[in-house]
Amino acid sequence: MGGVQTASAAEFTINNNVITGVKQADERLEIPKGVTEIGAAAFAGNQTIRTVFVEEGVTKIGKEAFKNCKKLDFVVLPKSIISIGKDAFKGCGEQKYGPTIYYAKGTSSKVIKWLQYNELQYWSYSATMEEMKKPELVHHPVLRVYPTAGSKRNEKGITYRVTKKTDTIREVEVAGLEKPNKKVVKIPNTITISGKKYKVTAIGKNPFKGNKKVKKIVLGKNIKTIKSSAFKNCKGVKSIIIQNKNCKYAGKKIWKNINAKVKLYVPKSGLAKQKKLLKKSGFANLENVKAK
Repeated sequence: MGGVQTASAAEFTINNNVITGVKQADERLEIPKGVTEIGAAAFAGNQTIRTVFVEEGVTKIGKEAFKNCKKLDFVVLPKSIISIGKDAFKGCGEQKYGPTIYYAKGTSSKVIKWLQYNELQYWSYSATMEEMKKPELVHHPVLRVYPTAGSKRNEKGITYRVTKKTDTIREVEVAGLEKPNKKVVKIPNTITISGKKYKVTAIGKNPFKGNKKVKKIVLGKNIKTIKSSAFKNCKGVKSIIIQNKNCKYAGKKIWKNINAKVKLYVPKSGLAKQKKLLKKSGFANLENVKAK
């Protein structure tokens, strides 16, 4: 297959079964049968396309294939799809949440994970492609909610708040305990939300305040800040392990009315520095600060 092909009032440039561009596009785009791949940036920047139906047989959508197609709100993928390139649907859609992607039941889990990782709206369908083309089946389901700065997420009994989210940096802080009766709480280095890793970088305000059940708290290596009243009135806690030698203490009453016998364990290489910072933060029993 080569040259210019016409389908659904669109004219494609197709070379060796790969769509490399479009000479004329309609609002409703149907990828013709016989095509096996949508090439990189094939439709990038097109301001006409609103709906795309990708026929069975297409296995790959190249990087930036539909990037910045501002009006593209609805895409139906076939079961044959096994690979989608980077930023294939970036900047698409008139809604802030981007386009809705429908995938056929039985589609590769790799593709589904890609849709999730890129925080797209995606749903499965069991109808045939011809049935999906019927106007009455074109609808927008309930939105999937992805994390934003300030939003909370519960993971393994711990509540986290997203503090930073960019294309390259994702961070959360500990906001509370979903199960406050836990005796041992271990804060991980990272958590995974929608397939993406977020560093756990802080203990927020009040997450352990007044907790009388917890006995041991282990902070992950990425914890660099402990905020106001983090451990206030923790009468039962016996030990807190701080694994980051550069951890800082921001705010007041972090240690107020904590168990007087609590032992803090810090990295040996940061023992002297941590004692100074802890004293300044209001931790009184410096003899209970030990090297770990």
